[in-house]
Amino acid sequence: MAFNGYVLISQFDKSLHQFVVRKYSLLGIKTIQYPIQEIVSIELQELRFNRNYCLGIIAVLSTGNIIPISCFTASWFSNDHWNKEK
Repeated sequence: MAFNGYVLISQFDKSLHQFVVRKYSLLGIKTIQYPIQEIVSIELQELRFNRNYCLGIIAVLSTGNIIPISCFTASWFSNDHWNKEK
């Protein structure tokens, strides 16, 4: 998932029981890990980044923090897209 000059990669590592988020930017790579047990729900939410909107899949942690997993632009979900796929 790309945002404002960086790429965010989210991964569920079942062998380590961790939810791993890696942020790649020109300044390097930052890795944050969360125990899978801290995730209380996975939700769809409209997200806004600068002037862009997207439908995002987010992980909600027991602390209340929201971690983005993936994001799809609104145009991807338009009726035109689905009609072209048929």
